[in-house]
Amino acid sequence: MAEKQTAKRNRREEILQSLALMLESSDGSQRITTAKLAASVGVSEAALYRHFPSKTRMFDSLIEFIEDSLITRINLILKDEKDTTARLRLIVLLILGFGERNPGADAYPHRARADVRTGPASGSHQPAF
Repeated sequence: MAEKQTAKRNRREEILQSLALMLESSDGSQRITTAKLAASVGVSEAALYRHFPSKTRMFDSLIEFIEDSLITRINLILKDEKDTTARLRLIVLLILGFGERNPGADAYPHRARADVRTGPASGSHQPAF
């Protein structure tokens, strides 16, 4: 039973990673579809919906995953480092490093909402947060 849960969690993470890669590599001119996402993961569209009830939930889960990852690391810094200047330095380095390793991550919330609601992102940009 635990093995099945682990496999399901791994597949869910694989879907989120593929979604993140698609968002990073897309310039906004093409809509991210469940068909393209399923193909990139190597599963059927129906399999995507076994892990997520909707496309919106897929994007929301990606944003939550990013937030949880950063917040967990920030909390560790706050717990382990007592000097305020050092805390700030480490948090800034964490966020900059994350942005460097995940180009386009700052656009995830905006792009996700645009893809779910209207199709490709238009020329008008709204704040990401």
